[in-house]
Amino acid sequence: RTQQPTRVEFEEIQPIPSNQTFPMVQQHNIISQDAVLAYFGATMMDTHATNLWRPTQLEFAPTATEDIMHYCAPVTHPITGKAMKKYAEVIKCEELRETWETAFGKEFGGLAQGDDRTGQKGTDTVVILDHEQIQQIPADRVVTYASIATDYREQKDDPNRVRITAGGNLINYPGELTTRTADLQTTKIMWNSVVSTPGAKYCCFDISNFYLGTPLDRYEYMKIPLHIFPAHVKQQYNLHNLAYKGQVYLEIRRSIWGLPQAGILSNQLL
Repeated sequence: RTQQPTRVEFEEIQPIPSNQTFPMVQQHNIISQDAVLAYFGATMMDTHATNLWRPTQLEFAPTATEDIMHYCAPVTHPITGKAMKKYAEVIKCEELRETWETAFGKEFGGLAQGDDRTGQKGTDTVVILDHEQIQQIPADRVVTYASIATDYREQKDDPNRVRITAGGNLINYPGELTTRTADLQTTKIMWNSVVSTPGAKYCCFDISNFYLGTPLDRYEYMKIPLHIFPAHVKQQYNLHNLAYKGQVYLEIRRSIWGLPQAGILSNQLL
């Protein structure tokens, strides 16, 4: 059947008075927020028009013919189309298991001492503890959990991405956690200087994996269920002999996602 055209209700907007003046400031190279709003309000609308309209309500919206989740980050089941964000859920699918077990091995190997299957080099960010070392975990440390998420990023060289993050809500870090950044006033001064300087050029830099790899001032601890690990990772790291009561215990020596102190320590190192 033919879909009916969308009907739109309109609301009249009163024109800006023609005698309106722009706010003035003492310094010509400082742009105030009021001046910006007044400028765009006057130049983007015809101040002489009396019949200015804008849509305020759609009576009905067209229905989507495709599931938008297929174009978003979560992994989707190849048959049912179900969106899956958790690694434990993804590996239950036989069609996806090998791909995402390989991705897990690459992620864990990068944090630990490398991954033989993918050739990923290790960073010694985490170290697997044996039974004796587990008993020596300091009494004031909470052994937190690991949250393992999957993400499909088509634009990346390696689109199948697994991220292992620490349960930061259980970490009781005694030091400062606030990362000092530029306040809004400083930011406005910088941008005003850029936009008001003829021929000015501006450059931004992005530090890859900024929160990863910063040495911790005290070690933290995390455990991951043994059954989560793929067979090739278990074999490489001898996890069957190292696991304690079905859990693999890790000593975190460098910052990883999820640690509340990762931001401040990385900022101080920078």
